[in-house]
Amino acid sequence: MSFKLCDIIKAIDNFSNNPEIQGGRNSIGYSKYYCPDNNCDTDVKKVISTFIALVTLFNGINHNEKLESDKIAEYAILWLSYKLNQKIQNGTTKLHDFYTKHIKTNSKYNEHITNDF
Repeated sequence: MSFKLCDIIKAIDNFSNNPEIQGGRNSIGYSKYYCPDNNCDTDVKKVISTFIALVTLFNGINHNEKLESDKIAEYAILWLSYKLNQKIQNGTTKLHDFYTKHIKTNSKYNEHITNDF
């Protein structure tokens, strides 16, 4: 794993763990841009926004460092799974169900991710 990839994961994780951030500007320069309806007022919306930002940043590394896109996708999915188990208060959340309900249908995801991978 590259150092840039580790730095991105660390920065994204710090952002997603900060209860003070409600979709505002954070230390890595991302704002509520990726939040559904430009509003990150819940943990679910924050996880969605952060996942999209993470995949977008990973995609930039993929082009610059020739990392395998399947490995990058695995890192993003592992991070999402970790956050779902850590953040979601409504019991166990299946990764596929969360992705289908909250990410796949999200216009921000469709604008920024689906064409890149």
